[in-house]
Amino acid sequence: MAGGIFDHVVWGPNGAYAIETKSGTFRRGHLGQTLGNAAWTQRKLGVHWVTAVVCVEGSTAPRKDGNAWVVGRECLVDWLRQRPVSRDVPADASLRQLAV
Repeated sequence: MAGGIFDHVVWGPNGAYAIETKSGTFRRGHLGQTLGNAAWTQRKLGVHWVTAVVCVEGSTAPRKDGNAWVVGRECLVDWLRQRPVSRDVPADASLRQLAV
């Protein structure tokens, strides 16, 4: 892990996501930890790609910032459900694989 608190991992038919939850608004400084958590999760799950997401307060519309997404808390669930189906996440992926 990138040396901080890991907030959330979500995966399913629409892919794998490392979600860093922040109170308040987005700051570019949030990207480093979020991308580090996504890279760590990718290695632990053994998948090709984990999407980095910064989840902020409110209804901020999803937008890409570099290699991460910034999504408002009120939009997160709908955004995740609308993501395209991914073949990258094995059906037998398990939380046990994430144990440090």
